[in-house]
Amino acid sequence: MAGRESTHSPHRCCRMAAVLVAVAVDGMLAGCSGPSLIAALDEPQAREDTIRPMRHTRMVDPASTRFLGQSGGAFFYVATRVLGGVESICLVRRVPSDPLSWSSSCGGVREQPLILEHDGDRYALVADRYPADQLTEAGWQEVADNLWALVEEGR
Repeated sequence: MAGRESTHSPHRCCRMAAVLVAVAVDGMLAGCSGPSLIAALDEPQAREDTIRPMRHTRMVDPASTRFLGQSGGAFFYVATRVLGGVESICLVRRVPSDPLSWSSSCGGVREQPLILEHDGDRYALVADRYPADQLTEAGWQEVADNLWALVEEGR
């Protein structure tokens, strides 16, 4: 078919390529954004969600704290922090009767639980829809959504 001209102009091809790139980039961004791994972080902060910053919570974004539940006289919160440009999720423990009794653990919850240990007790923060079979089989008890406890026997 020699001598036949293409009906596609170079500009049309460039426009089509630009549209394809825009759709691909939009799809990638949509995959990166979306709901948090823990739904409570997407909810507006209520009064019960706020904590007073202390030594162990300095790195936590105070606007991100959300109350999860309580166990053994301690209150537990999920929060976020940004350190070196990297955001991580934190589990914060506080005892209302002892203002100096704060502890926290920060990291990720995408693949496995985030563990916080205090006086022999262990607490796990898990992502929404985490398959908790392994925790249950190991003796952990669900305290609240996303929060599990493994308490020393005799407590």
